[in-house]
Amino acid sequence: MIGKIPSRVAKLTMAAFALVAAFAVSSAAAAPEVIYSDLPTPIPGNVVSLGFEATQTSSFGGQVEFGATARNNPKISVIMSSWACQSGTWSEKNCETAPGAKFEWPITFSVNAVGPGNSVGALLGSGSKAFKIAYRPSYSPKCFSTSVGTWNHKGECSNGKAVKLTLPLKIANLPSKAIVTISYNTSDYGATPQRPQACNSEPQGCPYDSLNVGVQDGFANPAGTLPTVGAFPAPDIAYADGAPEEEWTGFQPLFEVKAQ
Repeated sequence: MIGKIPSRVAKLTMAAFALVAAFAVSSAAAAPEVIYSDLPTPIPGNVVSLGFEATQTSSFGGQVEFGATARNNPKISVIMSSWACQSGTWSEKNCETAPGAKFEWPITFSVNAVGPGNSVGALLGSGSKAFKIAYRPSYSPKCFSTSVGTWNHKGECSNGKAVKLTLPLKIANLPSKAIVTISYNTSDYGATPQRPQACNSEPQGCPYDSLNVGVQDGFANPAGTLPTVGAFPAPDIAYADGAPEEEWTGFQPLFEVKAQ
């Protein structure tokens, strides 16, 4: 027979239960929510992109307007397009990559306030990480009709491979609008140009020279694809090398921002 539970034990048990319940509610409330996204869904085999080495660029970004309500500790994702082959080149039908092969390269994410006239304002926060980035897959014989060494993804032939990279930043109280920027070094551009390296003399070149930032398809869709969360406050302006560039209709970077 179970005896009556002492009132002191009962109170302690109820207090512990209340503490656990409160923690569960607090944890649920702190779950990150998407406050901006113009990512394609689902992410395709490849996306239109801007290559830093090819366009003599060191950084590229866009102005975003946040939706939802969370504004702390943003976790930023970007879609990159990797055109690098382990051997051979994307432009020839000799690209070869071992399944799952990756190269490592540091990339910096920055968030700035929007200054007067859509200029780049004060830095709100930034972070860097050496990401492991997938090489694009080997040339596919199924793409024999194309003039370059493309790979096959669900019946679609592509030069590069879409790769999603994510980095959390410690920023409190994001403003309603901000400029999100991606930057990294290539052989000849960036804060620290890398040339000369051994890969510069190899047929496939250096993998970071074939790494691009995914953008909206400005040629096929001049208006761009509207964000599913948030908005484009300045759709005709992108930010290259730390300055606003006019007449970039549709060429906004492919970003997603989550916050708490």
